[in-house]
Amino acid sequence: LQNLDSQIAERVLMAMTERQIPCLPVHDSFIVPARHEDRLREAMMRSYMELMGFEPLVERARGTRILEKFRNWNLLNQYRT
Repeated sequence: LQNLDSQIAERVLMAMTERQIPCLPVHDSFIVPARHEDRLREAMMRSYMELMGFEPLVERARGTRILEKFRNWNLLNQYRT
C-alpha cells in the first residue's frame, strides 16, 4: 500500500510540475496556491483512479496552519536552487 501511495503522489507531483504549478507534498497532502486547488484535486483524482481503478474520497484540510514563510509563494522562489 505504501508503494501505491508513493506512486499516486509521484503522479500528482508530475502533473503539477508539467503545469508549472508549485506543489509542496506534506505527508499525505499537498499544498498549492489557493487559485490552483481545483487543478490539484483533478490531478489527485485522476492519479488515484489510474492506479486503483475507482474514485477516492478527497477532503480539503480546513484549519491547518501553514508555515509563515510559505504563505507567500513569491518567497518560496528564493529557496529554489
